[in-house]
Amino acid sequence: MNPCVKRAFVSTLLQSRSRVPATASSCQAVSVRFAHTAHMSVHRFSRQRNVPNKLLQAVRKGDQQAVWTQYSHLHDNDQVQSLTTEQHSMALRALGLQHMTAYGPDEILAIKERLLIIWNEMKRCGHSPDIRDYNHMLGFAGRSSDWVLCQQVWTELQDHSSGGLFGLLPNVFSYNAYMQAAIQCNQPAKAITTFNSMLQTDIRPNRFSYNSLIDAYGALGDLAEVDRLFDRHFSKQAKEKAAKKKLSTLLHPHRDASTALGRQVATLSRYASPIASSSSSSSTQHLQQPSVDTFMSLIDAHGRNGNVAKLMSIYNDLMPEYKVAPTLAVFNGLIRWHCAQSDIDTARQLFFEMDRKGVKPSVVTFHYLFRHEALKARRPGVAEKLVDLMHQAYNLQPLQSMYRQLIKVHNRHKNREHEVDRLVRSYQQVMKN
Repeated sequence: MNPCVKRAFVSTLLQSRSRVPATASSCQAVSVRFAHTAHMSVHRFSRQRNVPNKLLQAVRKGDQQAVWTQYSHLHDNDQVQSLTTEQHSMALRALGLQHMTAYGPDEILAIKERLLIIWNEMKRCGHSPDIRDYNHMLGFAGRSSDWVLCQQVWTELQDHSSGGLFGLLPNVFSYNAYMQAAIQCNQPAKAITTFNSMLQTDIRPNRFSYNSLIDAYGALGDLAEVDRLFDRHFSKQAKEKAAKKKLSTLLHPHRDASTALGRQVATLSRYASPIASSSSSSSTQHLQQPSVDTFMSLIDAHGRNGNVAKLMSIYNDLMPEYKVAPTLAVFNGLIRWHCAQSDIDTARQLFFEMDRKGVKPSVVTFHYLFRHEALKARRPGVAEKLVDLMHQAYNLQPLQSMYRQLIKVHNRHKNREHEVDRLVRSYQQVMKN
């Protein structure tokens, strides 16, 4: 489709025909953000003897169902004890939730049961999980919003740490996984206390830690602290201020105040005290370079609290200042929160901006626009044309839920049975193609 024709077509679809009150959208996005849990080495796996070949192949391919099938076969034949600690660990970390939208509640429960079976069998065979396994379980608990499991795993890790066992001390990725899990389980205050606990150890927070802290304060609605965190740990102004303090200390060292020259220099110079110098040095070391994820945390924090004016400032001013190019996730976040506030005009402009920058929209992009038109604006005709656009112009498979929602909208009105039948046939045709 010609880009000009496409832009005109989309503009016609998204034009607001009436004022819609700014109410919170029921559209839920899935922000998937991953704490580091180390990588599996299938080559190390393959060098070990007596490794079931099919299980090795399943791990190498990343086929979760095949991994579980082979592990179940070993379990049912009482051969699990033949696996080494590393092999148990690889089987455990091969299972998880990589894309939340691809799993329903029953599937999440099934994966949880499989993980716990491997987790418990591993211990029964005398193999102690290492820090990678604990981090993996914390990540799963967060992505599945299972706060009970998250607490159980974290408490067990803390108990092992207090025992002083080598290799089981929480690392920065453990704290990050637990903080992110707390946010995903609607426990943002716990994420903040966890961050403060990390500061009491020798573990230094990284960029992911500060991004999660911004997420936590955003979930609590404290936008002032969100902005302070960015200014304190990411902004160029903070770096320049710290550099000036250091330069001032070098140019104006402490002078003996017992002499006239010393008293004069001490009066005129703005040098830092030893404590201030130490604090400045520490602050400089903790300054981070903002990433796309950092700006996503800012966007979600302000968007969740309805501050859409700040969103465009982040996009137009902050991101170019730090030379961070917007990604699909950034555009989806901006469109999500503008649709939530019924600002469809800005959402339309952002959609065009994606096209100009060569960023192809995803099903998630259309999902936010679709839900606004179908559910909030109650314009099923426009919503259906969006479905046609995503399928015909962008070769994206419409979600089954989109057709269900359109059918529900038509069922609320009398004499629209023919529309329902047409939608059913349309969906069947799309699935067939």
